[in-house]
Amino acid sequence: MAVKDRDRISNLPDVLLDNILSSLPTKDAVATSVLSWRWRWAFTWVRCLDFDDSPISHCVEYSHLIDSFPSFKAFVDNILQACQSERTTTFRLHFAKNNISRCLSHYCSEECLPEMELEHLYAWMKFPLTRGVTQIDICARVQNPGKLPSALYSCRTLEVLKLNVTFDLEVPLSMCLPNLKELHLTKYDFPVDDSVSRLVSSCPSLELLALEGHLTPSSPFSISSPSLRRLTINFLVWDGRPRSKLVLDVPNLEYLMYQDVLAMQYSIGDLNSLVEAEVDTMLFYTSERQIDNILSFLSPLSNVRRLFLMRGCVEAVNYCG
Repeated sequence: MAVKDRDRISNLPDVLLDNILSSLPTKDAVATSVLSWRWRWAFTWVRCLDFDDSPISHCVEYSHLIDSFPSFKAFVDNILQACQSERTTTFRLHFAKNNISRCLSHYCSEECLPEMELEHLYAWMKFPLTRGVTQIDICARVQNPGKLPSALYSCRTLEVLKLNVTFDLEVPLSMCLPNLKELHLTKYDFPVDDSVSRLVSSCPSLELLALEGHLTPSSPFSISSPSLRRLTINFLVWDGRPRSKLVLDVPNLEYLMYQDVLAMQYSIGDLNSLVEAEVDTMLFYTSERQIDNILSFLSPLSNVRRLFLMRGCVEAVNYCG
């Protein structure tokens, strides 16, 4: 009977409790505080924070549980205030994500996004930056967004950064993310300046880059990185205008997925390390000039082991007989 009634949970070591709770969404980790006295404050020492406001939807037409959003904000505030761990290795913050795909498809307007004071949101985003964070995943779209916190561009411990935000990507001239290996950017409208190019160039250890969203076709686009191994470019196309220029200087690239409108000019460097490529260019009408442009993009891919061609690329190949 003594063995049967023993509280095994209370005898677990702190390291094991931390590992268990860090693998759970934060709201579930907090719920374990009712299990026993031993677990009451255990969640305050977790190294992984995961906040998600699902299933709340802020869409004006398809709203759901909007009244619960203030409770979500209060929950995040309370957990960050209660956190006692000096290290936060993983920080995931997702809210209003049910509206994101609709916004990217022009179904939702700004009124469908939640209102939130920028200083309040900045405090959330800055929280892990001084705690040795290695992974940040923020999916947040709000009304009247400002700039991303400049401290985000100088976090030396950061290895994985995922951003799906309405904030402006105003990259500081003196930024550096020396240990960043993965960068995922999703933007409704990418900036037409060289912010993304400078961001990539300031990450000397970058191995994976994934871009998704809309970039004005008339804007040129350039990526230069000797360390990059995997590159995914998926620019949404809303009209038939061609891109002015695409520049790729990625000599050690092993995987490429490229989807965009046809560019009027391509400047593709050495791709001898490329193993697999998926190419989908939007060809709105067939002309010899457009065919030549597509072939100038495909030519540097001649040594690739696995090549997948879609849409305009197939039309170009067929056109050439």
